Amino acid sequence: MYPEKSLNVIIENENKSYRQLIDSLSNYYVDTKKLEKLNWKPNYTIKEGFKRCVDYFNSKK
Repeated sequence: MYPEKSLNVIIENENKSYRQLIDSLSNYYVDTKKLEKLNWKPNYTIKEGFKRCVDYFNSKK
């Protein structure tokens, strides 16, 4: 996303191995049925939201 800045998203958890962490994360998902009934749609993708967040904090330096 920002290769010139070498930024990466890293998930850390001292108490679990990488495999345990991935297994536990893969069991979660978002049920968007209620949001769909309200005709709600996100304004940004996760990638766009992350980029906007990084850009915001960079602008505050």
